[in-house]
Amino acid sequence: MSISIRLMDTTILTKLMRLPLHAVQQPLGKAIFVRFIAFNRLVGGTAVSLEGEIKIHGKSTIKIDLIAEWIEPLDLPPTHDNPSCPVIKNCKSHATDVIVSDLSGKSLLLSSSGQYIGRYDPATDIISFRGPKHELGDTKHRIVRYRVIAASRFKEYFDSQGSLDFTRVSEEITLNVLSSARPSPPKLLYVLPTYGWERQTRTNLIASERKGRGIRVFLDRTNSM
Repeated sequence: MSISIRLMDTTILTKLMRLPLHAVQQPLGKAIFVRFIAFNRLVGGTAVSLEGEIKIHGKSTIKIDLIAEWIEPLDLPPTHDNPSCPVIKNCKSHATDVIVSDLSGKSLLLSSSGQYIGRYDPATDIISFRGPKHELGDTKHRIVRYRVIAASRFKEYFDSQGSLDFTRVSEEITLNVLSSARPSPPKLLYVLPTYGWERQTRTNLIASERKGRGIRVFLDRTNSM
């Protein structure tokens, strides 16, 4: 007796995918401020315009975020819980961002809000920008520290459910952002004369002499700093 066996074709076709062999978890190297200034703060304006050049690794960076931090003194009356005055407040805000969508250098780069920011130069790996506004909320003078957070272009190829960090933070750069408004006129509360009496009693002649020809001016607290 003979037995014949027929083999079935079990070939399964899968979708062809191209996996980048150079995918990295974080951008290669930190972003570097090549040039960075604040300019064109309008009189009475609450925002400052930014201009500069930032060197990145374009092939591994999909987006950069510009983060600002500064300390702000608040002239508040001392309390039992906080006897120190002024109170120092640590502030932080998101200045702008740039999506590095085009590595050819032929197209303008956009922010996540759709604003045209600048252009990427593939020959130098530098993003040049002029005009994005950093909203500060008032007209005050500040010493602002800026840093760049660059995000990896290959986040989708890693496990996003884990605790992996796909960003790299640059060194800080400090800008002196000038006030855009004159100080408010002082509000006078009251004025007191300043003087003192000096009496002479070392001899039989008793004499009194008034010294001091000044005045002490008291202003409203908003003008005290």
